Amino acid sequence: MRNAIRLSSGLVLMVFVITHLLNHSVGLLSINAMDKARFILNAPWTNIVGGPLLILAFVAHILLAFYAVYRRTSLRMSSWEASQLGLGLAIPILLGPHLASVLAGQWIFGFNPTYEWVIAHMWVIAPWDGAVQSVGLFACWIHGCIGVHYWLRLKHGYAAWAPYLLVFAIALPVAAMGGFVSAGFEAMRLAADPAFITLATAGIGLHGSDAEAVTQMVRWSTVTAAGMIAVPFALRGVRALADRARSRPMLSLPDGQKLPVQKGATVLETLRAAGVPHASVCGGRGRCTTCRVRVLQGAASLGEPDGVEAKALSRIDAPPGMRLACQICPVEDTAIVPLLPPRATAAQGRQPGGLEGQELDVTFLFIDLRGSTKLGETKLPYDVLFILNQFFAEMTKALQEGNGHYAQFNGDGLMAIFGMNSSSPEAGARDALVGAAAMLRRIEELNQTLESELPFPLSIGIGINSGEAIVGAMGPPNALTVTAIGDSVNTAARLEALCKEHGKPLVISQKTAQLAGLALLDETLHALELRGRSEPTSYYALDSAPKPSTGAPA
Repeated sequence: MRNAIRLSSGLVLMVFVITHLLNHSVGLLSINAMDKARFILNAPWTNIVGGPLLILAFVAHILLAFYAVYRRTSLRMSSWEASQLGLGLAIPILLGPHLASVLAGQWIFGFNPTYEWVIAHMWVIAPWDGAVQSVGLFACWIHGCIGVHYWLRLKHGYAAWAPYLLVFAIALPVAAMGGFVSAGFEAMRLAADPAFITLATAGIGLHGSDAEAVTQMVRWSTVTAAGMIAVPFALRGVRALADRARSRPMLSLPDGQKLPVQKGATVLETLRAAGVPHASVCGGRGRCTTCRVRVLQGAASLGEPDGVEAKALSRIDAPPGMRLACQICPVEDTAIVPLLPPRATAAQGRQPGGLEGQELDVTFLFIDLRGSTKLGETKLPYDVLFILNQFFAEMTKALQEGNGHYAQFNGDGLMAIFGMNSSSPEAGARDALVGAAAMLRRIEELNQTLESELPFPLSIGIGINSGEAIVGAMGPPNALTVTAIGDSVNTAARLEALCKEHGKPLVISQKTAQLAGLALLDETLHALELRGRSEPTSYYALDSAPKPSTGAPA
């Protein structure tokens, strides 16, 4: 809820700053044009709805920013967060005098701050005030642009619009500065007439005790803003002193590090305080899920995900045990495993949960098209491409029959994973045999369909093995593929190569046969010592894919 209010109030303030900069841009024409444009551009903020909304947004945004500073148990953060925070804290100090003189003076004492008076004051009467307020306005703009960018970069399609938004983000303040400077030169020319300043000041309708009250408010605005900013930092210091007297829970990391956790600190804050790199594209606001971790110990004490965390985790179909490091606050000893690299991107944060890499007991199938080299020697390249496309289309359909996942492509073959979403390893083994049977059937059908196109019948070799492996999204950041690595994967590939030695289309490991419930009493059990393995691998070389004797495809 806090993040939603902070974002909404920030967007309201951003729109206000845009109208302000647009008004400044009209100064390229004249001060008089700025004054006329003011009534149009300020219209959204000078009514019974817009005015209170603007004040409410300003107060809410400032208070939530102060609370965010107080909640932080560490001020270690990414460079963009530090820039946004620094600019945000500078804004009340830089713009305090302007807010006091214009907003308070206008709403409390009813004076009319014409652009003639404003520009004359900033360029002729008090140029230093003009410089400070200009810096404050640009600080607002940059602060808002950083916030909008790191909010939108999590959205699909933002990359296509980003260049145009960047042009706008640069062009608007440049035009505003051009208008402000042009109006300033005009004010300096008009100020050559001594009566100009007197008439401009008289035109705002502020005199006597009212003028003195506004002057005092302006004088104290900077001190008041600085004092308010100091409050959350002071409270953080008090909390830190009190926290040192308490015993702290420990956060355990995969490399053996144990980090003390301050009271109320999130896992992300604890990692940052210790200088441990950890992904967090959104800056710890629970929007991107790049800080996701798997909780190995202490999960019960963290409670169930709720609010922004529950929404984010449901968006990626997160499996049990996955939490967001920016949202969980350990109250007892906790052990975690980060699931994404420290430099994870927003796109990686959108990928489904569970694809970062987890150990699963699944079944692997490798298939290779025999004679592809000879096929290339006897057919034109485009004819070979046509035949291969037909081949892979049929093999993909066969995978779908067995609930298999197409994991890798290697020119004239592929690797598939079975049982990724099954309830048991047995189901994955049975599914693999169903897929293998479909492949052998479809290759025969394809030979009949393409008989006139083929110089010789197509044949395949299939190797199947079951076992544990790390399954997850791997590869280049912009082309991640759900695949697997591990000894059981390598064994499946080696079994496929044995099809040639035995002259059989299918080789399956004894483990897969046992999981699938096969009764291969009449088949010869072979054994082979594979490189890197201490024990021989037992397998069957078969002419066809036997039907599993128990269960059904899961």
